[in-house]
Order: sequence, then structure tokens, then C-alpha cells
Amino acid sequence: MSIELNIKELKWFGDIVQKAKEKFATDIDILEGKPVRLGLLKSYTPIEPIIVPSREQLDELVSMTLPAMPIVSGMQKETVGRRMVNFQSETSMYSRLRSGGVEYCFSIQDFGRFRVSCTKSEEGLGLSIRKLPYYIPAFDDMNAFGYLKGIKEFLNFHTRVPGGLILHAGITGSGKTTLISSEVDFIATKIDGKILTYENPIEYKYTFRKASIRQYEVGRHVDSYVSALRMALRNDPSVIVLGEVRTKDEVQAMIDTAVRGHLLFSTLHTSNVMNTLRFLDGMGEGGVVGESSSWRQMLAYSIQAIVSQKLIYREGYGFVIVPEVLIPDNVVRQKIAEGQYLEIQNMLAQNTLRGNGTITFAEVTQDLFSKKICTLRETAELNR
Repeated sequence: MSIELNIKELKWFGDIVQKAKEKFATDIDILEGKPVRLGLLKSYTPIEPIIVPSREQLDELVSMTLPAMPIVSGMQKETVGRRMVNFQSETSMYSRLRSGGVEYCFSIQDFGRFRVSCTKSEEGLGLSIRKLPYYIPAFDDMNAFGYLKGIKEFLNFHTRVPGGLILHAGITGSGKTTLISSEVDFIATKIDGKILTYENPIEYKYTFRKASIRQYEVGRHVDSYVSALRMALRNDPSVIVLGEVRTKDEVQAMIDTAVRGHLLFSTLHTSNVMNTLRFLDGMGEGGVVGESSSWRQMLAYSIQAIVSQKLIYREGYGFVIVPEVLIPDNVVRQKIAEGQYLEIQNMLAQNTLRGNGTITFAEVTQDLFSKKICTLRETAELNR
């Protein structure tokens, strides 16, 4: 279970959360012995008045917020979380920090969800904390400017849930998980089937809808994304949500599941639609799925949409998603199957695909500039 805390329990960190809310900060950067900084879309400034937490204070904060969970260390299982007496002395926890860190989420009543990446470096223990909304935003609110109309049309199915992959791409902090959650929440009001999510960690908690929703955390409820997808296929899901895929095995399992007719949502850390396509293409070479031609046919058949997204903040508008969307038609699917990615890139540049809901960064930023939401400089930066 994820932890939900009262702001008063958190002492010095509670003061930081209050400041973050006042400043509309998206991130909190904490390093032992250094001033705490608040971030808004990768721009950080020290909090005022300056707060410099000690190692002991960070140990206490992690002990309070880390969900109790079994951690496998060799053949021995230990329990950490609120029962952890001293974070610094936990052998299993140090092992996890050395192997890439600890990621988890917790909630603060009336303030939101918080995703934590806890790592140890030469400078000491550090926490990168991302603030998430307490409730999942409505899809229509995420699509305020209509750039995602093709996605909405796809999600507005009437009876049978369509199969295939909707892939969200973008850097960390671009709103991928939030947008997927709004899409899945929208679907959950329409169907009476089963929705399964596999995340690391669980970020948004879904509320009761028409659909049955079960959320699994990798490392706590399932071993890996690959084993999670095998388990999902045995549980008759209507929709599957997968966290960010990184490895070839994960990508291949994701595509294999989508080809089987399930509607699957997932994320990739890629910068635009074309880079995403080329990344996926490379994941099939030399893999268990066989030759590149077979892999490309699977991609062509399974991909329903790729949404590459960036995020900006504007007073009066809040956070604005800047998307690039590819919704393949039969011509694009054929070119994916043939590996003709340069031709697809030219079609995007010439705006020949726009009628089906496809839209490019250039079109979106030009529209935002005309609405005086983007400056000329930002327009150039968003198109890089």
C-alpha cells in the first residue's frame, strides 16, 4: 500500500511542501548538507528561507515515506518502511542504492502524490521528488487546445475495445504518465471490463469507475515488466498499462502483447515521433522475434498512435502539453513494414497526414505562438 501522510507529520519537509505549492513547483531537489531547491520544468532555485537538511533528517524522511515492502537480498527477505529504525544502517537498502537507487511514491492529504527517486552519490544521500496532482486530470482538460483530437477519436469507441499500442514518448517530466492516466481514466468510465496497470512505482491511484482496475508495482507485486505481461495475458484484460520500457526484452514483450489484440499504453524516453519509430525498429534486430521484416510487420500492425510530448507552464493556463502525434494510416503502416522511415519523416514535414489526427511539433508550436502562449524563442526550442 502507498503511504498517505498528514502535512503536520512531516515537520521541516512539510514546510517545503507548503512552499512548493505556493510557488507552483513541480520538483523538490534535496541533498544532505545542501540548500533545498524547488524546480519548475528543470529550472531550480533555492527555497527561501534556506533549509539545509542533515543526513539524520533525510533518514527520518525516507523512513516515514517509504512504503513497507519486502526486499529480496540474496535468499533473505527484510521489511523496510515505517518499521525501519535507521535508514543508514539497512544493508538491503544500501544494496538497492548502489544498484541504481530506490523509487517509490507516497501521498500527502490535500497536497498530492509525490514520486521519489532516492540515490546515494559522492556528495551524500539525495532525493529527487516530483509532485503529481492528487487526482487524475480529466482528458478533456489535458486536451484543452484540441491537439489530441485523434487520440480522443480513437478512445471514443462504442462497444469493443480496440487492440494495439498507444505509446507516449518524451523526456522525464514531460507529462507522459499524467496524460496516460487521464486516457485510462476516460476509458474506465466507458467499459465494464478489466484494466491492469504495471508501474515502477505506482504514481496515480485510480478511483472506482465502471471498469475494474488493478494496479501492480514492479518489484513489489511482480518481478518485472516481462513477467507482468505474461501474467496479464492470463487475466483477460481489456486494457493494459505498462510503465516506461527500456530494454529489448521489455519492448518485444510489449509489442507481442499489443499484436495479440490487447489495448496497451506505455512510455518511452525518446524525443520525437521519428526517433521513437527508429528506436522501436532497432529493438527487433537480432532478437527472439526473428528477422527485421517480421519485426517491422509487427510494429506496423500494432502501433495505433505515438504521442511525443513536451511541457510548458504559463500563468493563466497552467501546464500546457505540447504534443507531436502520429496516427498511422494504411500508407504509413506499409512504410513502417518496409522500414521506409525517411519517407514517413517527409510526409510529416509536408503535413500530408494531418487529416487523421496526426500533428507535428511545428504545427503545434506555431499555433501556440499565434495564441501568444509561446514566445518566438520557446517556439524554436520546442522544435529542436
